[in-house]
Amino acid sequence: MADNPTFEIEEGATLPQKENGATLPQKENGVIQPQLDAEAPPPPPSPSPEEEAKDALTSELLYTVDDVPPWYMCIFLGLQHYLTMVGATITIPFLLTPLMCIDDNDPARGKLVSTIIFVSGIVTLLQATFGVRLPIIQGGTFSFLVPTIAILTTTFEACRDLPLATMTEEEREEVWQQRMREIQGAIAVSAIFQVLVGFTGIIGILLTWITPLAIAPTVALVGLSLFEVAADKASLHWGVSFMTMALLILFSQYLRNVGVPVPTYSKDKGVSFSSVYIFKLFPRRLVGEQQGTDGPHHGPARQLSLV
Repeated sequence: MADNPTFEIEEGATLPQKENGATLPQKENGVIQPQLDAEAPPPPPSPSPEEEAKDALTSELLYTVDDVPPWYMCIFLGLQHYLTMVGATITIPFLLTPLMCIDDNDPARGKLVSTIIFVSGIVTLLQATFGVRLPIIQGGTFSFLVPTIAILTTTFEACRDLPLATMTEEEREEVWQQRMREIQGAIAVSAIFQVLVGFTGIIGILLTWITPLAIAPTVALVGLSLFEVAADKASLHWGVSFMTMALLILFSQYLRNVGVPVPTYSKDKGVSFSSVYIFKLFPRRLVGEQQGTDGPHHGPARQLSLV
């Protein structure tokens, strides 16, 4: 064994002792030294800040993407989604009809509202069947609203300067249809440009410069540019407007973690009480109920709910 350096043992060294196949701890200067198990698994890696933020966000959600709420909860959540979708969808024609010289009692206003709802349903079915199949409603976008308002206010003559009262029905129809054709052409050209950017891969190159730091101010500017329109609609009744904003902030931000006891029944437990976080689940629905039940201001409340 002396010729093989693998089996050489230093002078004074002691071999580890074994008992029943297990290695016993060694003594050094009279102190027992623990032996580390070579087969022990390494400690799990600490989560990254991104994973910790994701876990914190998931813990605050009542239902994640993979969860299936109870059927009765799906009815209420679907109703809230429907109310939010309808308000956001028909807001666009309601905001554009005054700029297109369409009166409130003009049947053309109803045509625009019914058209956008009908087309929204068709596009939603297409994207949910053949597209990316996202569980969303494909409604009108507010991104085109600002340039549309700019086109209507700079390209055409103001509606107050037109003799609409003396025009025939066909002439008034031609006035708003001419404006509609101009808007449709601009949207079609911009849509073709978006398709070309997506298919050619230019968007991947642009994303190296377009960061969230550039997107956030853009979205903020789109919202701020609509402040004049929102203030005009809110001026119908400032009391209802401020009440709507206050209740929405109160329900969604400050009462979101407040559970309301609701009686439930099961065969095993009988009648019991469970906490339901209705302010987190239905903030928009509760605000809509308050608007609809506001008796003396029922008319303005219904109009303000579209903003």
